Amino acid sequence: MGLSALGGRSTAAIQDATFLVQDPSADLTAEKVVGTDLALTGWDYVVWTNGTTVYGQNGRTSKIDFSGTDWAAIVNSIIGTVGAETIFVHPDVPASTTTINVNKSGVTIYCPKENAKAETPQGPFTQKIVLGGNAQAQVRRVTLWGLQMDELEVNGAGAAGSGIDVDGWTVAQCQMNNYGTSGRMGIRFTGTGDIENGLFLKCQVRAQVPNVSLITWEAPSDANGHIAFYRCQLENVGGFSGVNTIEYSNTGPGHTGTVVSLTDCSFVHIGGTTTAIQNSSVANPTVVTCTASHRLKTGQKVTIAGHVGSTPSINGVWTVTVLNSTQFTIPVNVTVAGTGGTVGSSPMSCSILRMSGTTLNAGPRTVVISNSHFELHVSAMDLFSIANATAFVYYGVIVQNPSLTIGANNYTWIQNSNVSNLHQGSLLQIRGGHLTGTDPTSFTIGTANASPNFKVKVSDVVRFNPQGAATIAVGASPYLYTNDDGVAETVVLDGVRGATGTLSVAKDSVTLYSIGNNEKFHLVVWLEPREAITVTYTSVSGDTLTMSKNRK
Repeated sequence: MGLSALGGRSTAAIQDATFLVQDPSADLTAEKVVGTDLALTGWDYVVWTNGTTVYGQNGRTSKIDFSGTDWAAIVNSIIGTVGAETIFVHPDVPASTTTINVNKSGVTIYCPKENAKAETPQGPFTQKIVLGGNAQAQVRRVTLWGLQMDELEVNGAGAAGSGIDVDGWTVAQCQMNNYGTSGRMGIRFTGTGDIENGLFLKCQVRAQVPNVSLITWEAPSDANGHIAFYRCQLENVGGFSGVNTIEYSNTGPGHTGTVVSLTDCSFVHIGGTTTAIQNSSVANPTVVTCTASHRLKTGQKVTIAGHVGSTPSINGVWTVTVLNSTQFTIPVNVTVAGTGGTVGSSPMSCSILRMSGTTLNAGPRTVVISNSHFELHVSAMDLFSIANATAFVYYGVIVQNPSLTIGANNYTWIQNSNVSNLHQGSLLQIRGGHLTGTDPTSFTIGTANASPNFKVKVSDVVRFNPQGAATIAVGASPYLYTNDDGVAETVVLDGVRGATGTLSVAKDSVTLYSIGNNEKFHLVVWLEPREAITVTYTSVSGDTLTMSKNRK
């Protein structure tokens, strides 16, 4: 019997406790044959469904070794079978809530689906898959293809330094959707063992609730890394607030020691929510009750429209305080309650990469985002955010040739709250690419808090030049000026020396200019981010000096 026999729910298929055969015709009687005479498939097991029953059929013997209503539970049983490693899953198996534990090496779970948005049916769904989670043995050479889940957890359960790792996996054409289950993320890296040499190929990770991360690192090992995401879609399209595309969590703390790359990926934060209002209350502040979940966060700005009957009217733009999933307050003293209308909002508190780890050695040594598209239509956004740390942490993020489509809101490259606790060599570098959209001038550097250990550099991004020229307030001689603007700049020094005046400009202990008595000067020095010059000058009769910078 070939795989074509598994392609549909044939009424001519019959099954006893051991074997499955299929009639060549509905008019002919099926015959029981010896299993060893059947050559079904090259897969160790095929998982398929007939009605509500799911079967796990041995590809070598044709025996149905497992059956039930839960395809994920059957897959777990197959994984626990000695010698069973390759599993073909038919796409129309019923959805499951069972966690699949891929806790041995060499396992392949395959469904020939792309899980594209319009594809029907999509791949088999279960709420969670754990890759790894074995503290006694390595989990290597695993392939997951064409599956759907709320969360994929890659768990390095081995003790730190034990050599028990999760290594060399491929996850392709899969969806991770974190559908509303509290605490679930899209892809989560956990455990104290090493997690390395993984590939995510053409996967889709989508937020379905607020306050989640699509990819979150909780695993602390310095060997974590050599992980690539290629042509993946990382999406917050439902207007959810508090969504991070990538987060290095304080739990663990999350850390990668070698490179994590995201190439040709799509980073999307768009959409807003419009929810019907049931009523407002007589209170100060008034309580607004919605007919469904409002998806808001405290501090978020909303627009109320069409609400009738209240005194005073609450239609307009307000900042909310969230009470629960259907209620929030706005700062209005309502004396007559109203009904109806809608509350609309745009997502807030989102980021591309949020560094939440605050304890020693948290964060990424190197994350490289290349040739990717960022589509941002949210209230405001700090793309790269760093929390204040209590000990030295890592932060190495390089963005190459991004294509950014933005709305008419305020966006910053960075919001760095960590002034002094970053390891030497930390950086945020954005090079090349271009901005398109409603108002590119709304995009600024943000708060860099650059230091000798941390450099921010933005260069050659077409249509990004929001800073322009500015005057430099000259300090006392010798004056050390450091470029902490995050972009390359020209520093211009203009003035004259009096009869006894002098001036010199040095960079990296090399004197670039030396101006003598009675000389006028117009000097230009090019500074990359974190480069500095020292200006040594007199302040005697006839001396003048002004400095300015043109930020590129």
